[in-house]
Amino acid sequence: MPPKLWTYSLRRWLLANRPIAYQHTPPSTVATFTTLTERQNANHVMPILSAERSNGTSEDISEEELYRYTRNRWMHMSERYLKFDLQELLKAAVTSVSSEGARYCTRVLKCREGLNNKAYLLTMDNGSEVFAKLPSPIAGPAYYTTASEVATREFLRGVLNIPTPRIIAWSADRNNNV
Repeated sequence: MPPKLWTYSLRRWLLANRPIAYQHTPPSTVATFTTLTERQNANHVMPILSAERSNGTSEDISEEELYRYTRNRWMHMSERYLKFDLQELLKAAVTSVSSEGARYCTRVLKCREGLNNKAYLLTMDNGSEVFAKLPSPIAGPAYYTTASEVATREFLRGVLNIPTPRIIAWSADRNNNV
């Protein structure tokens, strides 16, 4: 369950075919997050939770659905279940982009799942986006799968100059807070 966090702006990256560190929401569109004021309490903001569907749309989901494997319901569902601390993941993501002015996460989008990872697109209050990947328990030894993916992405970006999202934080320690 170690997280891998990348800054991510898929739409811009695909259009420009170059790495983009952050995407900022224009002030005129901030009003779309007004429902979050109802979700605030003294300690944190509960983000909107949604999942990407096969037709490209998204729908609101419960927190429990973030942990379940939902793509192919017949494939080792119990072994792919990954319970993690959502608030700790959000805290790690906000900390990683706080220098850009992010204070809290407004939306968690569960991306379509692959066979070995759970992927989430976390949108911050300032429009920054962080892509978080957590390996499923079935993926293999968490340390090696995480470290291998980080090393591969760094090699692609740094040595081969292939535009890939920049890794801003990662941990292969099974005892981390997430």
